[in-house]
Order: sequence, then structure tokens, then C-alpha cells
Amino acid sequence: MRAVDDLVDRVLEPPTPLPDAQAAADRILRRLRRPGLSAEARGPFPWKPALVASGLLVTAGVAFAGLRRRGLARSR
Repeated sequence: MRAVDDLVDRVLEPPTPLPDAQAAADRILRRLRRPGLSAEARGPFPWKPALVASGLLVTAGVAFAGLRRRGLARSR
């Protein structure tokens, strides 16, 4: 019965707002274009454009697969 209660609670939660895609892209581009950052200021993760692009492609693929699974998108 607890599993059913948990499922009902999750279904009735208000949906999370979608992030603003343009603002996120602008933040990524600003970070990539900062000249002369030291290794400490950049952090442990190297922000290289090819790496960011591949991450965005993987994210888009996962999102598209979820849409297809729900029947909201079809492939030709």
C-alpha cells in the first residue's frame, strides 16, 4: 500500500518548470568565451566546445527517446 501512496504522491506533485533554453545556452557560451581564466577559476572540469556540444547532443537524444516512448514523437 505504501508503494501506491508514493506513486499517487508523485503523480499529484506540481510539474517542475522547464528551464529557459536560451538563458542556459547564453551561460554556457559566456563561460566558454572567458579569456584568461586560471585553472582554479575554471574548476576541475575543462569546458571545451566539442565536449559541451557532445553533451548537448546526448541530452537531446535522451529527451527524444523519452518523447518517442510516450508516443509524442515519431521517427520516419
